[in-house]
Amino acid sequence: MAPDSPVSVTVTPSHRVGDLAVHAPDAVRTPAALDAAVQQAHRRAVVAATSSSPVSGQQTDARPVPKATGATLISRRQDLLDRHRIRVETTAGGRRPRRPGPAVGVSDNECVRVELLPGSSRGVVDADPGWLSQATASQIGQAVGQAFHHAYDERDR
Repeated sequence: MAPDSPVSVTVTPSHRVGDLAVHAPDAVRTPAALDAAVQQAHRRAVVAATSSSPVSGQQTDARPVPKATGATLISRRQDLLDRHRIRVETTAGGRRPRRPGPAVGVSDNECVRVELLPGSSRGVVDADPGWLSQATASQIGQAVGQAFHHAYDERDR
């Protein structure tokens, strides 16, 4: 954690928010300040996780050399091609799959809301200003973490 960071985040290998801790609750008493602090902490955690990866800076083994072969033209029957057309799939419960787009998660106390950006593990954090002005550091961290986990669960459905 950087000394000037009011929030620290640990991320999973897929860059999802794992643990979130608030170190300076007075610095995140407004929804905009909380969102900015969480965004900054997430960005720092992703950079730290990426830079500590052994793949990022040095190569440990020689890269494999691809072996090219000539292209072969295969004639397909129409019935085989028809089998691969895009179809609307249904899940086992008979529901249509969730459309891509933002996923929303709400904390258990319903005071924090996270909207995940499409195709990203990062999200926009919004909190009830009245609750945020009186909440403790642990309450804020717990509620934001719950909202992120609920949003990830919503997206994974």
